[in-house]
Amino acid sequence: MSHIVAHQHSNAQIPSPHPGKDFLFCADGFDLARRVAMLRAGFTLDSSPRRNAGCARTLAEALRRHHRHFSCCTVCVLREVFDGGKPHKR
Repeated sequence: MSHIVAHQHSNAQIPSPHPGKDFLFCADGFDLARRVAMLRAGFTLDSSPRRNAGCARTLAEALRRHHRHFSCCTVCVLREVFDGGKPHKR
C-alpha cells in the first residue's frame, strides 16, 4: 500500500538515482536538500556581517521549506524508514 501512495506523489520526469528503489525518490525533496547543501557550502563566517546575515536568513528559509516538505511527504518519510538515515544525504 505504501508503495502505491509513494508512486502517486513521485515525479516521473526526473529519473531516480536509485534504480531498484524508484518508489523512494522524491524530486522535490531532492531539490530542497541540494539547495540546502549548496547554501551551506556558500555560508562562511569570515565575510562581512551584512553578507553573513543575508546568507543565514536565506539558509534558514531553505531549511524551513525542507523541514516543512519532509514533515508531510510520504516518499521522504518512507525513504527514512527503509534507508534508516536522513533523506537525500550525499
